[in-house]
Amino acid sequence: MQKFVAHINECLIIASSNLDRAAALICNFKQTAVDQSSLDISTVKLNDYLANTIHSLTPLTRSHKVTTTIECDKALTLITVSGALSQIIMNLVSNSCVHGFKDREDNHINIAVRLDTQQHTYTLRYSDNGHGMSKDVLQSVFEPFFTTTRGNGGSGLGMAIVYNLATQALQGDVKIHSQPEQGITVTFTFPLSLS
Repeated sequence: MQKFVAHINECLIIASSNLDRAAALICNFKQTAVDQSSLDISTVKLNDYLANTIHSLTPLTRSHKVTTTIECDKALTLITVSGALSQIIMNLVSNSCVHGFKDREDNHINIAVRLDTQQHTYTLRYSDNGHGMSKDVLQSVFEPFFTTTRGNGGSGLGMAIVYNLATQALQGDVKIHSQPEQGITVTFTFPLSLS
């Protein structure tokens, strides 16, 4: 009974967190054409923030048998648009689960953060060991409404939102590398402090 109650409590916390994120996602749906003035800048401890974001996605990652690792200096603190960063991670994990890990068992996601104090930037590298993408898909992946799962629930907005949030709200840049059956690597470079 105690294990059951503890499990229910964890489920309620995750459900509440996901409802909050869903509400934020709906409010920020206009991020396909990001209005920076509507986004709040806050100070966050990046490692903790990434861990909390990944934890909120436990129902999704568990159902796709995904293990996740985060490599980040626990002391790294940023002044950033934390909601935009969270939405980027959520979209990437969702894409990995829906596309990359379809019909696969041994699934892994890695998020690695490296600091560049000379440039006052940090690099966030998201990678998975999924199916990867063909060259044609890779060329169109950031285009709005482009999807390889039309008719199966894909809207084609996930990666377009990732691109707009990264380049506009977070004032950074994004590069993506992939080959069929080689997984994907998405590399972001962001300023340590947003003005």
